[in-house]
Amino acid sequence: MVPEFYWGKKKATSHAAVTAITFKRSEQIELALVIYYITNTAMNVKLLAFLHCNTDAEDTFELELKKLVEASAAEEGCLHYELYQYENERCHYVIIEQWKDEAALQHHHETVHYKNFGRVAPVLLTKPVEVKVLTRLA
Repeated sequence: MVPEFYWGKKKATSHAAVTAITFKRSEQIELALVIYYITNTAMNVKLLAFLHCNTDAEDTFELELKKLVEASAAEEGCLHYELYQYENERCHYVIIEQWKDEAALQHHHETVHYKNFGRVAPVLLTKPVEVKVLTRLA
């Protein structure tokens, strides 16, 4: 099943330039994303995810992130999946992802580890995940 992307209540027809959307994971659970731009670059999809956890959830959140990163990096179609933490702000993280193509990214959204993280993360986050897809210029 391909993830469904929404602009308000209207379903988006593609992954291109969709802002202020809701990623619908099931009929009962929705994970709001502030910004989600997807742009294919030379068949690859490269994106940044910015995550900010509650100060009392740092250790738990970091453990969950590391599980997600390890499993995601092992996926077929994943070219790059790395986790970074802001140097002086322990609750702020960035994930840099690169996927072979949009189909690989869509498959990633259907994996057990991605769905598990999507169930755990909302209670640990201070705000919705912000995701930006990059377009290579040079």
